[in-house]
Amino acid sequence: MSTRFAIFETPKSVPFFLLLAAFVCAGLLADGAEVRAQNAAPELAELDRFEFPFENVDLKPVVGAVAISPDRSKIYVGGDDQRVYAWDVATKEVVPVFAKLDDWTRALAFSPTAPNEIATLTQAGQLQIWDAKTQKLLRQTREKVLGARDFAYSPNGKVIAVCGFRSEVYVFNADKLDLLTVWRAPGESSTSIRFSPDGSLLAVGGRNGVVRVWTTKDGKVARELKSTGNRRVRAVAFSPDGSQVAAAGDGSLVEIWNVADGSKIAELPLGEGRVFSLTYCGPTKIATGDSVNIVRIWDVASKAEIARGRGHVGTVAVLQFDATDSTLLSGGFDTTVVKWKIP
Repeated sequence: MSTRFAIFETPKSVPFFLLLAAFVCAGLLADGAEVRAQNAAPELAELDRFEFPFENVDLKPVVGAVAISPDRSKIYVGGDDQRVYAWDVATKEVVPVFAKLDDWTRALAFSPTAPNEIATLTQAGQLQIWDAKTQKLLRQTREKVLGARDFAYSPNGKVIAVCGFRSEVYVFNADKLDLLTVWRAPGESSTSIRFSPDGSLLAVGGRNGVVRVWTTKDGKVARELKSTGNRRVRAVAFSPDGSQVAAAGDGSLVEIWNVADGSKIAELPLGEGRVFSLTYCGPTKIATGDSVNIVRIWDVASKAEIARGRGHVGTVAVLQFDATDSTLLSGGFDTTVVKWKIP
């Protein structure tokens, strides 16, 4: 046989077209790997890591809520073991605080106007306010929001809004925790609620893929923002100037709307996983935490993923941005909290 075609000589048991197809597929896979490597976002810088020191793994709670103390000395963490813990940032010492709660801790937040007061919300629907220094219970709601998932303080600290696996949003005054009003939520349930930075608007994401925005002065619906595909919205956030609202969840996109007219500004393609947490990191960046254990940082203008953090081995359930030093806390179902530097 001529040596000219020796390269294509194959055993009789292997048809020539199969071998050729194998060469083509190998080339495509190599090209795809090279493209993914080129397009991969750089890694986020991990600044610190907080892990429960319990030897028994079963005692380590899933992290579902995180709050930074106003003086930045402690990180408060709540999870599925009915306890709230305080981590000393300097020493890494972790201790349980407050009395044992009645269920999974779904949300934590310090009052924006009373630095020593921290509110807790359990899945059983109990909203309580504690003194962070004395660990004493100051007040709690008489009405429980069964299946509660999230709450938000108004920026002036006077009102707390609660949502959950119900078709209502409950609004309480913060000084006595009396129920002020009840608004109709989109869909049969909602898992994320946020006030605009000036307190004039309240947004909640629904199971039906709708983000409903109310004007807080009169409780009227200002916007109905429908996500692509009508998939469950698990997280909502206002931009720091209040001009944008972003939402994500079970769909394949992070969607951003103009609050003034309801027009869509951007769609950020996720590619994989469901988003469980979302927050703005300054005026031009958004962070997401997802079910494939990744923290992603997005640039809104370019619609590009600019960094990612792989410090978790479980769903990233909660994110909190600290504008004072441009850092981000992430808490996950892997029972850890990680501190990242935002680029």
